[in-house]
Amino acid sequence: MGASYKPITQPVGKTYVVSTESDDVTVFDDSTNEVIRRIPVGHRPNRNAIFREHGNIYISNEADDTVTVIRIADDQVLATVPVNHRPFRMLPIQAINGRDEMWVLGAGEATTGAGTVAAVSGTEHIVTRTIDVIDEPANWVVNPQKRLFIVGSSCRQLMVYDFVSDAPVGLTELGHDPAPGAISGLIHTSAGSLFILNNDSTVTVLRDQNE
Repeated sequence: MGASYKPITQPVGKTYVVSTESDDVTVFDDSTNEVIRRIPVGHRPNRNAIFREHGNIYISNEADDTVTVIRIADDQVLATVPVNHRPFRMLPIQAINGRDEMWVLGAGEATTGAGTVAAVSGTEHIVTRTIDVIDEPANWVVNPQKRLFIVGSSCRQLMVYDFVSDAPVGLTELGHDPAPGAISGLIHTSAGSLFILNNDSTVTVLRDQNE
């Protein structure tokens, strides 16, 4: 299948706002702040992420376990992809390790909380593989050495995934429950420290041994 997309190399002049209550995405014109259109998506959308290499924006729909793929050039819905349970964070990894994938982090079923990553093909819009991670994942962040850190909100664990070897390489026990809030509660600094925001209003600071 030939490529029919245009990579994004500069600002597109639009802002996409997810509305959980109305199950749609509102598109604003950045120059006028006026609404251009509203795009229906899945049930209870919660976040978005841009796959710049393909010129698409992805919307995670938590209540129906799907992601919606929208072409930014004309705001057309290209696909609705079944992924994992309770998808809520997304990460395009082509710029990290060359794989043509959007990673979708799922919090797992309410009864088990078994977290997974669904790897969605950027060209075929299907899940090509599923990776098991820790229970009740809350946040993730990538360091300059191409390692992904994932924290669990109730299992009190930190999982490390190496993008170079494409495999998990470590698991660390934590003393507090990381906060699963809407903002990113996980920060990796240029000095090699990992800051984790916890549910009890504390912060855990770890040293990245790979720095």
